[in-house]
Amino acid sequence: MLPIVAPTSPVPDRILLAEKAASDAAYLVRLCGTPFTAEAREYQLAELARANKVLASFDPRLVVTAGGTR
Repeated sequence: MLPIVAPTSPVPDRILLAEKAASDAAYLVRLCGTPFTAEAREYQLAELARANKVLASFDPRLVVTAGGTR
């Protein structure tokens, strides 16, 4: 019996993880629209900036904005 091997991606794992983190943070920023959630919104914007830094180092077209993807 042959072992099942997952196909490899040309995109590094750190980029895939950053893309997931950026999209999650962008979604949560949109949920934090009231003045009562300003601290949570700022935290998510910082997470988005961190993830975008990793994404932009790989390909600037992958950057995610708080309003969605470009």
